[in-house]
Amino acid sequence: MTRLYKSMKEELLKKINQLEDNILDYKDKLAQVKAEMSEMERQKDAKIAMKEAEIAEQKAKMEEMAHEFGMMLKQTLDKMSEKIEITNEWDGEQKETPMVRTFEDFNLGFGKD
Repeated sequence: MTRLYKSMKEELLKKINQLEDNILDYKDKLAQVKAEMSEMERQKDAKIAMKEAEIAEQKAKMEEMAHEFGMMLKQTLDKMSEKIEITNEWDGEQKETPMVRTFEDFNLGFGKD
């Protein structure tokens, strides 16, 4: 009876040790996976920050280009209006023609400088 008891005790102790080893292995794997996940999350956040910075840079560039284009349109309108006025004065007319008023309607809020 004691032999049977001792052999059962040894088997159960071996099984307990084996299961404890399994637990340690799983804990190690879990720690490794958590570390990999946090690294992936850090990389994702860095990539998102980089893309957001790129988007902000592109938006600023678009705003600058839109402003430059608006200024170019204003300059073109001013030059065309000036040429029309010169032509009208040259023809001897002193009053403003409907074409000049039409161009001024496209001024879009830019005042003459």
